[in-house]
Amino acid sequence: MRRRGRPASFRHEAVLYRGRRGFLRSLVPFVRDSLNAGEPILVAVGQRKIELLRRELGPESSAEVSFVDIEGVGRNPARIIQVWRDWADRQAGDRLFRCVGEPIWPGRTPEEIVECEYHESLINAAFEDGPPWWLVCPYDSAHLDRRVIDRAMHAHPLVSDRGRYRTTLEAPADYASGMLADPLPEPQREAERILISMETLRTVRAKVRAAGARSGLSAARCQDLAVAVNEAAANSILHGGGTGVLRIWREKRSLICEVGDNGRIEDHLLGRARPVPDAKGGAGVWLINQTCDLVQIRSVPGGGAVVRMRMWLDRR
Repeated sequence: MRRRGRPASFRHEAVLYRGRRGFLRSLVPFVRDSLNAGEPILVAVGQRKIELLRRELGPESSAEVSFVDIEGVGRNPARIIQVWRDWADRQAGDRLFRCVGEPIWPGRTPEEIVECEYHESLINAAFEDGPPWWLVCPYDSAHLDRRVIDRAMHAHPLVSDRGRYRTTLEAPADYASGMLADPLPEPQREAERILISMETLRTVRAKVRAAGARSGLSAARCQDLAVAVNEAAANSILHGGGTGVLRIWREKRSLICEVGDNGRIEDHLLGRARPVPDAKGGAGVWLINQTCDLVQIRSVPGGGAVVRMRMWLDRR
């Protein structure tokens, strides 16, 4: 995957590959070009692919690359933008730097894939005013559903397919706006409902902890979920008209808590960047993203705001 010229601004592209050989054929030249140019590079892929790249690059070259296991730090896709921010902040001066990030891999749940697609579309807004750097997002077209590949085309301004480039037809910002306003699917089974108010916050936390215990979550994860729901409920009281509704239900592999209210969310990047000490808002949603396995936020015109928090029951 050879590159021509130096980008004048942030460059975000999808790279389609097929299987293990295609992954190495696409990514190894990009990493080597970065090292040869003296440009720092962060590679965030799964642990197995990290080992593949280490073997292919050799000990000396791989020692110069910063590797991150994306399947750990990026299990909740809403946490990934901060990984890129931290990396960008560590780069000094006007040096160009690069990243490789593979947020979607075979085995991701449908809900995770939807949020990965949303995350990918938000990256463009998150870094459009920053320094110039390259972010390459590999997609395994041999093992991912064709619909996933097609939707990736909307989230990336550039797409490379076997060395041939093309631009996307839809502006990623427009795609992100559409996803924020797209309602989430209704629960697959009846949900427990609790009215949210200042007087019921203690009951809300107790109901969440009890539901977590019945579902087999550890005490620590029950507490994490209760804290997250409390933050969402408090936001409803402050910004959603003074009240809201908590729904709790269980699906086959997860326990879900959803807070809905009459508020409106306009900041697409809400809760995706670590809050600074004097930040005005956003700290609660940041905490929700750090404590839950998956968070889905929607703001539907005429339908209010929703924060859906999920804990997987088969993960520790």
